[in-house]
Amino acid sequence: PPSEKQLHRWINADKTEASALSLQANSSLGPVTITLARVARERALMLERYRQQSILVSLAAILLCAAVSPLLIRRGLRAIGRLSKIVAETASDRLNQPVPLQAIPQELLPIGNALNTMRQRLSTDFIRLTQFADDLAHEIRTPINVLLGQNQVALGHERSAAEYQTLLEGNIEELESLSRLTENILFLARATHHNIRLNKQDFLLQDALESLIDFLEPVAEEQEKAIELSAAGSLTADKMLFQRAMSNLLINAIRYSPEKDTIQVSTCHHADYVEIEVLNAGEALEEPEKLFERFWRGDNVRHTAGSGLGLSLVRAIAALHGGSAYYRHENGHTIFGLRLPRK
Repeated sequence: PPSEKQLHRWINADKTEASALSLQANSSLGPVTITLARVARERALMLERYRQQSILVSLAAILLCAAVSPLLIRRGLRAIGRLSKIVAETASDRLNQPVPLQAIPQELLPIGNALNTMRQRLSTDFIRLTQFADDLAHEIRTPINVLLGQNQVALGHERSAAEYQTLLEGNIEELESLSRLTENILFLARATHHNIRLNKQDFLLQDALESLIDFLEPVAEEQEKAIELSAAGSLTADKMLFQRAMSNLLINAIRYSPEKDTIQVSTCHHADYVEIEVLNAGEALEEPEKLFERFWRGDNVRHTAGSGLGLSLVRAIAALHGGSAYYRHENGHTIFGLRLPRK
Protein backbone atom coordinates (compact mmCIF):
# COMPACT_ATOMS: atom_id res chain seq x y z
CA PRO A 1 0.00 0.00 0.00
CA PRO A 2 1.10 3.64 -0.55
CA SER A 3 3.15 5.03 2.25
CA GLU A 4 2.41 8.70 1.45
CA LYS A 5 -0.23 10.67 -0.45
CA GLN A 6 -0.09 14.29 -1.63
CA LEU A 7 -2.88 16.23 -3.37
CA HIS A 8 -2.09 19.44 -5.28
CA ARG A 9 -4.56 21.96 -6.83
CA TRP A 10 -3.82 24.98 -9.03
CA ILE A 11 -5.27 27.22 -11.72
CA ASN A 12 -3.65 27.38 -15.13
CA ALA A 13 -3.05 30.51 -17.14
CA ASP A 14 -6.28 29.91 -19.09
CA LYS A 15 -8.13 29.87 -15.73
CA THR A 16 -8.86 26.15 -15.86
CA GLU A 17 -8.58 24.19 -12.64
CA ALA A 18 -6.06 21.35 -12.38
CA SER A 19 -5.24 18.84 -9.70
CA ALA A 20 -2.56 16.17 -9.17
CA LEU A 21 -2.32 13.26 -6.74
CA SER A 22 1.11 11.85 -5.87
CA LEU A 23 1.43 8.42 -4.34
CA GLN A 24 4.64 6.95 -2.95
CA ALA A 25 5.02 3.23 -2.38
CA ASN A 26 7.79 0.67 -1.79
CA SER A 27 8.42 -2.16 -4.20
CA SER A 28 11.01 -4.86 -4.62
CA LEU A 29 12.88 -2.50 -6.93
CA GLY A 30 12.85 0.33 -4.44
CA PRO A 31 10.65 3.39 -3.79
CA VAL A 32 8.13 4.19 -6.52
CA THR A 33 6.26 7.55 -7.03
CA ILE A 34 3.03 7.56 -9.02
CA THR A 35 1.54 10.91 -10.07
CA LEU A 36 -2.00 11.33 -11.48
CA ALA A 37 -2.91 14.74 -12.96
CA ARG A 38 -6.25 16.03 -14.25
CA VAL A 39 -7.23 19.26 -15.95
CA ALA A 40 -10.94 20.19 -15.44
CA ARG A 41 -11.29 21.80 -18.84
CA GLU A 42 -14.70 20.33 -19.63
CA ARG A 43 -16.07 21.42 -16.30
CA ALA A 44 -14.67 24.90 -16.82
CA LEU A 45 -16.25 25.07 -20.28
CA MET A 46 -19.60 23.92 -18.89
CA LEU A 47 -19.51 26.55 -16.13
CA GLU A 48 -18.56 29.21 -18.64
CA ARG A 49 -21.45 28.28 -20.89
CA TYR A 50 -23.79 28.30 -17.89
CA ARG A 51 -22.51 31.74 -16.89
CA GLN A 52 -23.02 33.11 -20.38
CA GLN A 53 -26.50 31.61 -20.61
CA SER A 54 -27.41 33.04 -17.21
CA ILE A 55 -26.28 36.47 -18.32
CA LEU A 56 -28.33 36.20 -21.50
CA VAL A 57 -31.44 35.02 -19.64
CA SER A 58 -31.05 37.79 -17.06
CA LEU A 59 -30.66 40.42 -19.78
CA ALA A 60 -33.72 39.05 -21.58
CA ALA A 61 -35.74 39.13 -18.33
CA ILE A 62 -34.64 42.69 -17.64
CA LEU A 63 -35.58 43.80 -21.14
CA LEU A 64 -38.95 42.04 -20.89
CA CYS A 65 -39.68 43.66 -17.53
CA ALA A 66 -38.64 47.03 -18.91
CA ALA A 67 -41.04 46.57 -21.81
CA VAL A 68 -43.99 45.15 -19.85
CA SER A 69 -43.75 47.20 -16.64
CA PRO A 70 -44.91 50.50 -18.18
CA LEU A 71 -47.94 48.72 -19.62
CA LEU A 72 -48.84 47.18 -16.27
CA ILE A 73 -48.22 50.44 -14.44
CA ARG A 74 -50.37 52.39 -16.90
CA ARG A 75 -53.12 49.82 -16.52
CA GLY A 76 -53.00 50.03 -12.74
CA LEU A 77 -52.85 53.82 -12.79
CA ARG A 78 -55.76 53.92 -15.21
CA ALA A 79 -57.87 51.95 -12.69
CA ILE A 80 -56.73 54.23 -9.87
CA GLY A 81 -57.52 57.22 -12.06
CA ARG A 82 -61.07 55.97 -12.62
CA LEU A 83 -61.47 55.42 -8.89
CA SER A 84 -60.07 58.89 -8.15
CA LYS A 85 -62.52 60.44 -10.61
CA ILE A 86 -65.43 58.66 -8.93
CA VAL A 87 -64.29 59.90 -5.52
CA ALA A 88 -63.73 63.43 -6.84
CA GLU A 89 -67.30 63.51 -8.17
CA THR A 90 -68.73 62.66 -4.72
CA ALA A 91 -71.39 65.17 -3.76
CA SER A 92 -74.31 65.30 -1.37
CA ASP A 93 -76.76 64.43 -4.16
CA ARG A 94 -74.68 61.43 -5.28
CA LEU A 95 -73.98 59.73 -1.98
CA ASN A 96 -76.59 57.10 -2.73
CA GLN A 97 -74.75 56.07 -5.91
CA PRO A 98 -72.28 53.28 -5.09
CA VAL A 99 -68.84 52.91 -6.65
CA PRO A 100 -69.20 50.49 -9.62
CA LEU A 101 -67.06 47.59 -8.43
CA GLN A 102 -67.09 45.93 -11.86
CA ALA A 103 -65.10 48.87 -13.23
CA ILE A 104 -62.10 48.40 -10.95
CA PRO A 105 -59.56 45.55 -10.84
CA GLN A 106 -59.58 42.81 -8.25
CA GLU A 107 -56.70 44.36 -6.34
CA LEU A 108 -58.68 47.56 -5.67
CA LEU A 109 -61.93 45.86 -4.63
CA PRO A 110 -61.24 46.32 -0.87
CA ILE A 111 -60.87 50.08 -1.47
CA GLY A 112 -64.06 50.13 -3.54
CA ASN A 113 -65.99 48.31 -0.82
CA ALA A 114 -64.63 50.68 1.83
CA LEU A 115 -65.69 53.69 -0.27
CA ASN A 116 -69.20 52.29 -0.68
CA THR A 117 -69.47 51.74 3.07
CA MET A 118 -68.26 55.29 3.70
CA ARG A 119 -70.78 56.66 1.18
CA GLN A 120 -73.63 54.83 2.87
CA ARG A 121 -72.65 56.26 6.25
CA LEU A 122 -72.28 59.76 4.85
CA SER A 123 -75.63 59.46 3.08
CA THR A 124 -77.34 58.38 6.30
CA ASP A 125 -75.71 61.18 8.30
CA PHE A 126 -76.51 63.77 5.62
CA ILE A 127 -80.16 62.71 5.55
CA ARG A 128 -80.30 63.00 9.34
CA LEU A 129 -78.63 66.41 9.23
CA THR A 130 -81.06 67.65 6.57
CA GLN A 131 -84.04 66.34 8.53
CA PHE A 132 -82.67 67.91 11.70
CA ALA A 133 -82.30 71.28 9.95
CA ASP A 134 -85.85 71.05 8.59
CA ASP A 135 -87.28 70.12 11.98
CA LEU A 136 -85.29 72.83 13.73
CA ALA A 137 -86.50 75.46 11.26
CA HIS A 138 -90.08 74.29 11.80
CA GLU A 139 -89.78 74.41 15.60
CA ILE A 140 -88.21 77.89 15.54
CA ARG A 141 -90.68 79.21 12.98
CA THR A 142 -93.71 78.55 15.20
CA PRO A 143 -92.81 80.86 18.13
CA ILE A 144 -91.38 83.46 15.75
CA ASN A 145 -94.64 83.56 13.79
CA VAL A 146 -96.57 83.87 17.06
CA LEU A 147 -94.38 86.80 18.12
CA LEU A 148 -94.75 88.51 14.75
CA GLY A 149 -98.51 88.02 14.72
CA GLN A 150 -99.03 89.31 18.23
CA ASN A 151 -96.88 92.39 17.66
CA GLN A 152 -98.41 93.18 14.28
CA VAL A 153 -101.91 93.00 15.75
CA ALA A 154 -100.87 95.14 18.72
CA LEU A 155 -99.46 97.81 16.44
CA GLY A 156 -102.67 97.91 14.39
CA HIS A 157 -104.19 100.61 16.64
CA GLU A 158 -103.69 102.31 19.96
CA ARG A 159 -104.08 100.02 22.98
CA SER A 160 -104.22 100.39 26.72
CA ALA A 161 -101.32 99.75 29.09
CA ALA A 162 -102.97 96.54 30.30
CA GLU A 163 -103.22 95.25 26.73
CA TYR A 164 -99.57 96.04 26.10
CA GLN A 165 -98.66 94.27 29.32
CA THR A 166 -100.59 91.17 28.17
CA LEU A 167 -98.76 91.34 24.84
CA LEU A 168 -95.38 91.52 26.56
CA GLU A 169 -96.28 88.56 28.76
CA GLY A 170 -97.15 86.55 25.66
CA ASN A 171 -93.88 87.60 24.03
CA ILE A 172 -91.94 86.51 27.09
CA GLU A 173 -93.67 83.14 27.03
CA GLU A 174 -92.70 82.55 23.39
CA LEU A 175 -89.14 83.80 24.00
CA GLU A 176 -88.81 81.42 26.93
CA SER A 177 -89.93 78.61 24.62
CA LEU A 178 -87.21 79.59 22.13
CA SER A 179 -84.68 79.78 24.96
CA ARG A 180 -85.56 76.27 26.19
CA LEU A 181 -85.35 74.94 22.65
CA THR A 182 -81.91 76.49 22.18
CA GLU A 183 -80.65 75.15 25.50
CA ASN A 184 -81.92 71.64 24.71
CA ILE A 185 -80.29 71.63 21.27
CA LEU A 186 -77.01 72.87 22.78
CA PHE A 187 -77.17 70.19 25.47
CA LEU A 188 -77.79 67.45 22.88
CA ALA A 189 -74.87 68.67 20.78
CA ARG A 190 -72.53 68.66 23.77
CA ALA A 191 -73.83 65.30 24.99
CA THR A 192 -73.29 63.73 21.56
CA HIS A 193 -69.58 64.62 21.80
CA HIS A 194 -69.43 63.72 25.53
CA ASN A 195 -68.52 67.32 26.28
CA ILE A 196 -70.43 67.40 29.56
CA ARG A 197 -68.81 66.80 32.92
CA LEU A 198 -70.93 64.65 35.19
CA ASN A 199 -71.26 65.50 38.86
CA LYS A 200 -71.78 61.95 40.09
CA GLN A 201 -72.91 61.30 43.63
CA ASP A 202 -74.66 58.58 45.63
CA PHE A 203 -78.31 59.30 46.36
CA LEU A 204 -81.43 57.44 47.39
CA LEU A 205 -83.80 56.80 44.49
CA GLN A 206 -86.83 57.21 46.75
CA ASP A 207 -85.79 60.74 47.78
CA ALA A 208 -84.79 61.88 44.27
CA LEU A 209 -88.00 60.62 42.66
CA GLU A 210 -90.26 61.74 45.48
CA SER A 211 -89.11 65.35 45.25
CA LEU A 212 -89.62 65.25 41.48
CA ILE A 213 -93.13 63.81 41.81
CA ASP A 214 -94.04 66.44 44.43
CA PHE A 215 -93.10 69.09 41.88
CA LEU A 216 -95.12 67.54 39.02
CA GLU A 217 -98.10 66.28 41.02
CA PRO A 218 -100.12 69.53 40.71
CA VAL A 219 -99.85 69.25 36.92
CA ALA A 220 -101.11 65.67 37.05
CA GLU A 221 -103.95 66.56 39.42
CA GLU A 222 -105.21 69.21 37.00
CA GLN A 223 -105.87 66.34 34.58
CA GLU A 224 -107.26 64.09 37.34
CA LYS A 225 -104.24 61.79 37.14
CA ALA A 226 -102.28 60.26 39.99
CA ILE A 227 -98.63 59.26 40.33
CA GLU A 228 -97.58 56.26 42.41
CA LEU A 229 -93.98 55.63 43.44
CA SER A 230 -92.34 52.34 44.36
CA ALA A 231 -88.60 52.87 44.66
CA ALA A 232 -85.78 51.42 46.71
CA GLY A 233 -82.01 51.43 46.88
CA SER A 234 -79.48 54.00 45.77
CA LEU A 235 -77.78 55.06 42.56
CA THR A 236 -74.47 56.70 41.65
CA ALA A 237 -75.17 59.29 38.94
CA ASP A 238 -75.48 62.99 38.23
CA LYS A 239 -78.56 63.67 40.31
CA MET A 240 -79.62 66.81 38.46
CA LEU A 241 -79.39 65.14 35.03
CA PHE A 242 -81.13 62.03 36.37
CA GLN A 243 -84.04 64.12 37.61
CA ARG A 244 -84.13 65.98 34.28
CA ALA A 245 -84.45 62.70 32.37
CA MET A 246 -87.11 61.34 34.72
CA SER A 247 -88.96 64.65 34.55
CA ASN A 248 -89.22 64.30 30.77
CA LEU A 249 -90.55 60.76 31.09
CA LEU A 250 -93.12 61.80 33.71
CA ILE A 251 -94.25 64.84 31.69
CA ASN A 252 -94.72 62.57 28.67
CA ALA A 253 -96.79 60.17 30.76
CA ILE A 254 -98.94 62.99 32.17
CA ARG A 255 -99.42 64.52 28.72
CA TYR A 256 -100.34 61.39 26.78
CA SER A 257 -101.97 59.04 29.30
CA PRO A 258 -105.78 58.81 29.35
CA GLU A 259 -107.87 60.81 31.84
CA LYS A 260 -107.98 59.62 35.46
CA ASP A 261 -105.04 57.29 34.80
CA THR A 262 -102.58 56.26 37.49
CA ILE A 263 -98.95 56.67 36.45
CA GLN A 264 -96.61 54.23 38.14
CA VAL A 265 -92.91 54.89 38.77
CA SER A 266 -90.84 51.91 39.89
CA THR A 267 -87.25 50.74 40.20
CA CYS A 268 -85.69 47.34 39.67
CA HIS A 269 -82.14 46.50 40.77
CA HIS A 270 -79.96 44.03 38.89
CA ALA A 271 -76.37 42.91 39.47
CA ASP A 272 -74.73 45.67 37.40
CA TYR A 273 -77.50 48.13 36.59
CA VAL A 274 -80.73 49.71 37.80
CA GLU A 275 -83.93 50.12 35.77
CA ILE A 276 -86.24 53.05 36.52
CA GLU A 277 -89.55 52.79 34.69
CA VAL A 278 -92.59 55.00 34.10
CA LEU A 279 -95.78 53.08 33.27
CA ASN A 280 -99.11 54.46 32.11
CA ALA A 281 -102.11 53.17 30.18
CA GLY A 282 -101.90 53.66 26.46
CA GLU A 283 -101.83 52.10 23.02
CA ALA A 284 -98.65 50.84 21.37
CA LEU A 285 -96.73 53.68 19.78
CA GLU A 286 -96.01 53.76 16.07
CA GLU A 287 -92.43 53.40 14.80
CA PRO A 288 -90.87 52.67 18.21
CA GLU A 289 -87.38 52.68 16.70
CA LYS A 290 -87.75 56.45 16.08
CA LEU A 291 -89.12 57.44 19.47
CA PHE A 292 -85.78 58.72 20.79
CA GLU A 293 -84.79 60.64 17.65
CA ARG A 294 -84.64 64.43 17.74
CA PHE A 295 -87.87 66.24 16.87
CA TRP A 296 -89.65 62.99 16.03
CA ARG A 297 -93.33 63.02 16.92
CA GLY A 298 -95.97 60.50 15.96
CA ASP A 299 -98.97 61.54 13.91
CA ASN A 300 -101.26 61.15 16.92
CA VAL A 301 -99.24 63.66 18.99
CA ARG A 302 -97.99 65.95 16.24
CA HIS A 303 -100.34 68.79 17.21
CA THR A 304 -99.71 68.68 20.95
CA ALA A 305 -97.36 70.97 22.86
CA GLY A 306 -93.66 70.22 23.05
CA SER A 307 -90.59 70.41 20.86
CA GLY A 308 -90.05 66.69 20.31
CA LEU A 309 -86.70 66.74 22.12
CA GLY A 310 -87.77 65.25 25.45
CA LEU A 311 -87.02 61.60 24.70
CA SER A 312 -83.82 62.57 22.84
CA LEU A 313 -82.63 64.27 26.02
CA VAL A 314 -83.51 61.15 28.03
CA ARG A 315 -81.42 58.95 25.72
CA ALA A 316 -78.52 61.43 25.73
CA ILE A 317 -78.45 61.59 29.55
CA ALA A 318 -78.56 57.79 29.78
CA ALA A 319 -75.69 57.50 27.26
CA LEU A 320 -73.59 59.99 29.25
CA HIS A 321 -73.85 57.61 32.22
CA GLY A 322 -73.00 54.57 30.09
CA GLY A 323 -76.61 53.40 30.10
CA SER A 324 -79.59 53.42 27.74
CA ALA A 325 -83.22 54.44 27.39
CA TYR A 326 -85.90 52.05 26.22
CA TYR A 327 -89.58 51.65 25.41
CA ARG A 328 -91.94 48.69 25.40
CA HIS A 329 -95.67 48.02 25.39
CA GLU A 330 -97.20 45.38 27.65
CA ASN A 331 -100.82 44.51 28.40
CA GLY A 332 -102.22 47.84 27.29
CA HIS A 333 -99.54 49.87 29.07
CA THR A 334 -96.80 52.12 27.72
CA ILE A 335 -93.49 51.76 29.54
CA PHE A 336 -90.51 54.09 29.20
CA GLY A 337 -87.41 53.45 31.24
CA LEU A 338 -83.81 54.25 32.04
CA ARG A 339 -81.18 51.53 32.41
CA LEU A 340 -78.19 52.94 34.30
CA PRO A 341 -75.05 51.36 35.76
CA ARG A 342 -75.21 51.01 39.52
CA LYS A 343 -71.74 52.52 39.94
